[in-house]
Amino acid sequence: MTERRIVTGWRRWAIDLTTGFRFALSGGRSGVVRTLLTTMGVGLAVALLLMAASLPTVFEKRDERAANVSIMNYGMELSAADDTMVVNDVWTDFGSIDIRGFRLQPDGSTPPVPPGLTEVPAPGELAVSPALASLLESPEGKLLQPRFDYSITQIIGDEGLIGPSYYVYYLGTDDLVAGDDAYRIDHIGNQGASRFRPCCCCWA
Repeated sequence: MTERRIVTGWRRWAIDLTTGFRFALSGGRSGVVRTLLTTMGVGLAVALLLMAASLPTVFEKRDERAANVSIMNYGMELSAADDTMVVNDVWTDFGSIDIRGFRLQPDGSTPPVPPGLTEVPAPGELAVSPALASLLESPEGKLLQPRFDYSITQIIGDEGLIGPSYYVYYLGTDDLVAGDDAYRIDHIGNQGASRFRPCCCCWA
């Protein structure tokens, strides 16, 4: 009785691959076409599955970035302190591009610094995202430049961006008063717990 050797490893893989090619070629042109279409279909299906599996992670990371740079006080009231800052939200658009801005006015020497910046811009100084900087430097951006007639002193770093096409800026100012159009904060995003104190209207 002849003993049969079981081929394993890369040799088994090579044999299977050669056999598959032989079957595909033996069917003539139609067999080759069917094999190519099947291979392309399997590859496309795998790519779509990988993309679908990665989408939740992509959205989760985007949400984390958005939470990290969010500036708001939910209608609560804060007293001025060394580590607080008055903020005014500003929105503008340029064609189909929405541009978000924040005017910042520190109350003291240790205000919360927006992620991606080394310091809060001084009055008249501007910090812009890379996307907005590129737009302002482009030929099309010449029409937008008069709205940003300030000294650009900082480019917002990656940690302060929701995505590569995030058009945002921070403008330092000294003419804000906390009230209807401006509000006071003591932190940005997840930098730390706020010392919020409910205003009377919240309990009405």
